[in-house]
Amino acid sequence: MFNFPNKTENNGDIVEEAEKMQPVTNNEKSFEHSQRNIGIDLGYGYVKLIDSSGEIKFPSIVGLGRELQYTSSLSFARDNWDTKNIAVKLNKESYFVGELALRQSDVASRSLDMQKVNDRNARILMLTAVGMLNKWENETFNIVTGLPINQYAEQKDWADMLVGHHDVVFVGDRSEKVRRFNIKKVHIIPQPFGTLYDQLLNNSGGIANKDLADMTVGIIDIGYKTTGFAAINKMELLEHLSFSNTTALSSAYRMISNYFRKEYGVDKEVFELDEIFESGWLRVAGKNQDISHIMNEVYEKIANKIVMDINSYWNYRDYDIIFLTGGGGKALNNFILKSFPNMKLVEGPQHANVRGYQKLANNLFRS
Repeated sequence: MFNFPNKTENNGDIVEEAEKMQPVTNNEKSFEHSQRNIGIDLGYGYVKLIDSSGEIKFPSIVGLGRELQYTSSLSFARDNWDTKNIAVKLNKESYFVGELALRQSDVASRSLDMQKVNDRNARILMLTAVGMLNKWENETFNIVTGLPINQYAEQKDWADMLVGHHDVVFVGDRSEKVRRFNIKKVHIIPQPFGTLYDQLLNNSGGIANKDLADMTVGIIDIGYKTTGFAAINKMELLEHLSFSNTTALSSAYRMISNYFRKEYGVDKEVFELDEIFESGWLRVAGKNQDISHIMNEVYEKIANKIVMDINSYWNYRDYDIIFLTGGGGKALNNFILKSFPNMKLVEGPQHANVRGYQKLANNLFRS
């Protein structure tokens, strides 16, 4: 059970290679003075990280931690990367994070504050994410992350809050593991630029598409709570044509959740809706209900509003290319792409921003 014991177990002897994230021997502790460059996408729906070993993703939800009286299995002892059972302590306060918060916290909330610098949950989620990558004592990280366009003015305050030494305690079955690390540099960009850097750079941070740097580019980044509209000319953000609003996936989720409640008498969390929408089926009383009709109806309404926003602020003919990105880009592309002949859905749109953050980090923080 998660019992948040007082006795801690230091993880200084748990060492992994910085890039490959594979177990190594103790004689490689010389890596402890090296720095690692990472990209983190702290979204309103999910926290996403990508490194050389793969993707980490968990819901952006934080709840108060407590002792669980019984659970049939706890995988922490077997798998430190288990994102279904994240329990941490920060500044002596106990929290459940992600799916565990949804399942077990009496009070759980999303990181939905439009000003992340004032959002306690945003800090907990960010430090938890870095802690999941930390593998040896006092490891140093350089981070690239993003903020919605309308919040970008606060980027320095958000960066200042993250820089410094941090201790995050990961709580497992009758044990704790302390992750001590240092965040040396934080570089923050407008969120849609993550997709641009994903298209521009290769994995090591080198230029892969020089022509793109000379183009006029539009980016439509449809996330959970916000949609970002970024107009970029030769890598410069055109501020008078760039903005974000709240017509996004959460609008569709809210409408479809209301339909489920009214039609079938069931309530579903966002992370459950993702799986339901992927399959196109809602399971009710042991039977699958086809929901493709309501999904298409709602998606089309949201997409039409986004198309109207694009046409209200932009003339698509002014752009060499427009990238459609984000989890909402994947969901709504069939209803949006047909309106703009120069628009392209990027590959892996749900993770395009965090891939770009990672690539930019490798470019900016080369040792």
